[in-house]
Amino acid sequence: MIRILETKQVGRLLARKAARLVSPRSLHLVDGAPVSAPQLRPTARYPTCRAPTQRNGASQGTSDTAPYVRRIAMRFPIALILMILSLFTETARGTPEQDFWNWFEKNEAALFDFEKDEEAVFDRLTTAMHRVHPNITFEFGPKHGDQREFVISADGIKEAFPKVISLHAAAPKLPRWTFIRFRPRREPMDITYNGVSARAREIQFSLEADGEKAGITLFIPGHSAENHKTMTGIAFLMLDQALGEFDVETKVGLIEVASPDTSRSTKKPLKELPKAFDDFTFNAKP
Repeated sequence: MIRILETKQVGRLLARKAARLVSPRSLHLVDGAPVSAPQLRPTARYPTCRAPTQRNGASQGTSDTAPYVRRIAMRFPIALILMILSLFTETARGTPEQDFWNWFEKNEAALFDFEKDEEAVFDRLTTAMHRVHPNITFEFGPKHGDQREFVISADGIKEAFPKVISLHAAAPKLPRWTFIRFRPRREPMDITYNGVSARAREIQFSLEADGEKAGITLFIPGHSAENHKTMTGIAFLMLDQALGEFDVETKVGLIEVASPDTSRSTKKPLKELPKAFDDFTFNAKP
């Protein structure tokens, strides 16, 4: 897949998690409650109903009981009507997820051939997705005949994960599309960001325990104090490719970036990270 970084969105997320350093995570691939019934409880005007008293051998309520009973009789049908109308309104309006997919189906042709007007299509798509959640973003896969992948991503923001899951669950079955939740694992590709380039085949890693998670250090040639922030962004993007968005956010702890010359720890090529990571997390299970 071809990767194009959207720098305006990358910058928005550079200070995302201080404990995890910086993460430029936005990247595109060419890229009621129903109205409840009124609570029928006594008011100052209508005290609690009292048990009926006996007068001349007949059961008879107190004088303040009748108004309260009439109040219930009048208010309950109104409440029921409001509840029914609310349900019909919610059904007609739909959930944000349903609204998004309705929009997607209406614009399916333009989305499938987004290259014809990429900027306009991406702007409209971003607006539609942000109605579901402001941190949800997307990736397109390349065309394979009449097929295309569409990735729904939380943009590395864990708080948006539930919305990614619910949006994916509501996806319709469309013949030309495969819908994927979270950025999946892929073979890491070379990345250029902020004028700094990194070749995936030259990057190495070390892996160690960080509590119940995996701590990862990426050794990137050319890393220095001056370009540390940019290199950290590249490191997060490389990890998203190697391990997938979900695992990076839920199973990885501390992420560090260093020059290969600054450490004597055992280093392995980045291409071996997925297997080493899976073995590590499997063995770390209690």
